Amino acid sequence: MVFIPKLTRAKRFKRNGRTIFAGIAVNDRDDKQRKACESPDASGMECCIAGGSLMEGFPLFLNMSSYTESIIRIRFQFVFFADYNTVMKVGILHKWDVSPAEAVAIQKELVCKATEEKPAWRLPQTLAAADVSCERFSKHMCAAVVVVSYPEMEIIETATAALDTGFPYVPGLLSFREAPAALMAFEKLASKPDAVMIDGHGKAHPRGFGLACHIGLSLDLPTFGVAKSPLAGEYSNVGNERGDMSDIIYKGKPAGAALRTKRDVKPVFVSVGHRIDIETAIRITLECARGTRLPYPARLAHAAANDLRKETTAAIAKITTDGNTPS
Repeated sequence: MVFIPKLTRAKRFKRNGRTIFAGIAVNDRDDKQRKACESPDASGMECCIAGGSLMEGFPLFLNMSSYTESIIRIRFQFVFFADYNTVMKVGILHKWDVSPAEAVAIQKELVCKATEEKPAWRLPQTLAAADVSCERFSKHMCAAVVVVSYPEMEIIETATAALDTGFPYVPGLLSFREAPAALMAFEKLASKPDAVMIDGHGKAHPRGFGLACHIGLSLDLPTFGVAKSPLAGEYSNVGNERGDMSDIIYKGKPAGAALRTKRDVKPVFVSVGHRIDIETAIRITLECARGTRLPYPARLAHAAANDLRKETTAAIAKITTDGNTPS
């Protein structure tokens, strides 16, 4: 149930060295949920502060179970809380509030932990696809995860999340902008997928540690990236038939594959993220691309993320029009 209560006060507390704000709401219809919101240990509770960021005027989502974001100087006007069942375990690899130089160092440190191996299964029974929608230089990240059955491609569930990021747009460091929102969406899933498809790169990355590696390592699930354009490495001409491919070579080593998923369209770029091999990643990508360039689950996630961005933008506009933004 989602409700819009009246905010009475805000609580600030420290968690793992980060400043966290928890809104405390009054709602006579659901006193139990109100009390849960009062606790800094409100595990599984999502808090959205509508218009909470004075600088951006954007709803700020806090995951009250992982505390991955550092929120400072926020004034509250309205909040709503939504319960969700958390079954996904997201590992905290590092803090997200870092500089670009620190982000590069983190990638170099973690790259050796992302493995390339054959999964225990030959083909997955369920597959999750994740995408993050935002304007190129915007701070507002809107993420969606869609889980489908495999190979039927029937939708099982969809989860979304949005938050503000303070990390700048830097090519090769998009993980530090997009991963927190994506991981927040994964935490809302009611089931654990067998494999994860990310809109982005894995090992085909300047430091061998793209978004698919970052999310795969955080989830500890077989994960691979499917990107629309290359980021690192070179590849030979790809044949024009569906299934034609060419290895992506970076620094003399295979880093992924340019894969033609449909005749007469540009290839996509597949690379390993974590706990999967490139052959399996290619096979799944090709199977999911049924008459289109992009795999069907990726298209679903892309549409859901875009819908969330549009809905959030409309909500902000309404709040502003109604005069309910914080002063």
